[in-house]
Order: sequence, then structure tokens, then C-alpha cells
Amino acid sequence: VLRLVLSMCSPPHDSSVDEEDSSDSDENGRVDGKLHIPSATSVANLEAQERKRAVLDALRGILVLATLASSFWIADKAPIWSNEMIEMEPLLACTVASCLCGHDSERRAALMQSLGMWTRIVLLPFFTLAGASLQLPGLARVFPAALTLVALRMFANFLGTEIGGRMSR
Repeated sequence: VLRLVLSMCSPPHDSSVDEEDSSDSDENGRVDGKLHIPSATSVANLEAQERKRAVLDALRGILVLATLASSFWIADKAPIWSNEMIEMEPLLACTVASCLCGHDSERRAALMQSLGMWTRIVLLPFFTLAGASLQLPGLARVFPAALTLVALRMFANFLGTEIGGRMSR
């Protein structure tokens, strides 16, 4: 599953871009000192290429999300199918895939572009369901421990900063 996700996160190879055309003009659109005005057909071709790229990015995003959702579902159902012999953490597959794709600089840009349009669509239901599944009585039971940890962390940050400041003098 991870190999499939990694291959979907790889940047697409665009053979439609001609490197010679783009390297001959400067930043002002001049070729050999003369102003180059693109024709209507070249503008239409560029717009068609942009639309095609947007559709391919959207499809690649759907494929990545579907792969991650199916791996989550399989990991969730594995104990049932294996009579409790195999237990997998459903979020772990998604977390590992996101770490592998997100920390690879070659894949990050393509992944961000592919998933960018789906972010708003996915986040709203995700956080709605996460909030709806909160168990408030359980939260109330661990609240004192959470406050203690926050206070200890604040004290440790203060103490570390104070000691570091005195050592640097």
C-alpha cells in the first residue's frame, strides 16, 4: 500500500512542455531582443494544458485519498477477519504514508497540489466526526492530569530558559 501511495505522490512527468521554447525567452517575454506576443492558439493550448493538469491533479488526489481510506478500513477490519490474530492501528498506515510522502521534497509539491483542492472537503467532515465522537465524561476524568502536565511543561520551559540564559552570560 505504501509503495502505491508513494508512486501516486511522485511528481508527474510533463512531456508537453518544450524546454527550448521556455529557455529562449527572458522574463519579459522577449526572444532575441524582440517582444514575443503569444498567438491565440498558443494561449488556448496553454489553457487546455492547465485544465488537463488540474483534472489529473484532482484524479490523483482522489486516488491517494481512496488508497488511504481503504488501507484504514482494511486495518480496522483485520482483527475481525483474522479472529483477533492480527491487530493493526488504522491511523498508523495513513501516518506512515504521510510521513514518507511529506518528507520527500521531490514528492511534496505534487502531493500538495493533488490534495490541495480536497483539503476543505475532507477536513470539515473529519473534524465534525472527531468532535462528535468525543467522550466528554472521559475528558472530565483526565482533565486534572492534563492540567498537571501543562503546568509541568510550563515550569520546565521556564526553568530551561532561565538556566540557558544564565549559562550564556
